[in-house]
Amino acid sequence: MLAVLGVLGAVLEGIGINAIIPLFSFLLGDTGISSANFITDAIRQSFGFLDIPFSFRFLLVFIAVLFLVRAVVITLFTYIRARITASFMFREMNLLLTDTLQAKWGFLSLQKAGYLQNTLFWDVRQSTSLLDAVAQFIQSSTGFVIYFFIALSISSTVTLITLAVGAVMLFVLRPLVRKTMVLGEEKSGLEKSFANYLIEHISGLKVVKASGVGQKVIGAGRAILEPLRTVYIKSAIMHSLGSAVIQPFSIIFVLILFAFAYKMPSFNLAAFAAVMYLIQKIFVYLQSTQSSLHSIADFIPFASNILKFKNSLQENKDEVVEDKKRPFVYEKGLSFRDVSFSYQSETPVLSQISFSVPKNSFLGIMGPSGGGKTSIVDLVLRLFLPDQGAILLDDTPIHEIKMDEWRQRIGYVSQDIFLMNASIRDNIRFYDEAMTDEVIYDAARKAHIYDHIMSLEKGFDTVIGEHGTMLSVGQRQRIVIARALARKPDILILDEATSALDAESELAIKETVEDIRKTMTLLVIAHRVSTITSADNILVLNEGVITEYGKPQEMLDTSSSYLSRMVALQHHTK
Repeated sequence: MLAVLGVLGAVLEGIGINAIIPLFSFLLGDTGISSANFITDAIRQSFGFLDIPFSFRFLLVFIAVLFLVRAVVITLFTYIRARITASFMFREMNLLLTDTLQAKWGFLSLQKAGYLQNTLFWDVRQSTSLLDAVAQFIQSSTGFVIYFFIALSISSTVTLITLAVGAVMLFVLRPLVRKTMVLGEEKSGLEKSFANYLIEHISGLKVVKASGVGQKVIGAGRAILEPLRTVYIKSAIMHSLGSAVIQPFSIIFVLILFAFAYKMPSFNLAAFAAVMYLIQKIFVYLQSTQSSLHSIADFIPFASNILKFKNSLQENKDEVVEDKKRPFVYEKGLSFRDVSFSYQSETPVLSQISFSVPKNSFLGIMGPSGGGKTSIVDLVLRLFLPDQGAILLDDTPIHEIKMDEWRQRIGYVSQDIFLMNASIRDNIRFYDEAMTDEVIYDAARKAHIYDHIMSLEKGFDTVIGEHGTMLSVGQRQRIVIARALARKPDILILDEATSALDAESELAIKETVEDIRKTMTLLVIAHRVSTITSADNILVLNEGVITEYGKPQEMLDTSSSYLSRMVALQHHTK
């Protein structure tokens, strides 16, 4: 459609310009000019067919109508062009976001936040500009072709000379396009590096300021910005060189043609003026075509990056065939049977792990850092699959259960607190629009945060700031726990949920655990022994294997047990 409208707009303007030749003939009293070329003859014959006098007045109206229709065509062209590019941007961002959220966690966990952000937004935005540049190329190239043929019908000699000169100029300027593409690739990489730098350091801004390393951080940012500035300057120069060369050259070329044509006996001012206008338009479109080619070369690396990222997402897509999966049925318990697991290295992080957690019981998981505790959580959350063995819910391997049901019935509270810059109500609801206020309030009570929320001026409608900065760490953690409890999970996982809390907040979470322990299955990973001493059983992991398993009191009665040593150590530290 854009190509058709581009051709139509150029044809209408070309005919209108051509019609000016007989219009001048009427003014100059030279009737011979009206037969200067086949387009002029076609206009005259059309007037005769429609029984309209071929006169100055009607010809002027005809030209005015042509340019009005052309204005409508150009407006329609602009609308379609804008609609295509806007729809493309929406569709690509939506598809990329969808595919990213449906990709395997193992793949996503290796991606840099800045790269993901730039790819999902900036690269798509630049690819939209690529599409816009293609649309501009269509409009410019079709205009160039149509004006060339119309000018050829008026004066073939002058037009062919112009074509030859234009072809030489495009050939001479071709290296600029290749250089622009190289600079575009370099710019794409540097922009992603700077975006990643920004995200990393903005998230740790408090630590940066407290550590007094602000100047060094600024220096690291400048080390990325300096080459980025250089690339932007070079890219701008490459873009402008084509226009800088073509525009003055076209004017000089027209003046030279006029000097030669004026001395010829057949010189006609009206015809020559029309040809010169068309040639000037040809050079304008040549300049626009050259500029759009530069833009295309500049934006191609961004589109290329999106295609590579799309392929990576497809290669790492979660295999979910929900119609063949089983429903979530939980009557007995969760169990690991000879489970071994490794991430990307050959060294296993879990080896032959076996244990069971009866329904509505409380399992505490302890062990040194790097022992495999979080890997247990990742496997239960189905972020990864075991390399060997099986994880069963009752007697059903969990990977055979419908993923959407599984995620709805598993609650998860991480040590890395994630809160949105929104109200407390929206943070607990967390995109579940069907959740009632009563459920939100009840979850807050269970998390022992309700009274504090109600003491705030706006209560549950209080906006808590970026990452919940308006609240203390303990208050943030309890809101996250309320968010998990509001979904009424069958299994709740607390992964180091009390590791960074003060004694009061830790006590509140312990009370929460005691309140809910008989209504759902609890898997609690903790370094602080006070959090799990009331567990039904404690499992100790070290270097990927279970080194101890039993009831807390039995472990406390054994001085050599990990739990006893941790109690003694933490008591001594206090």
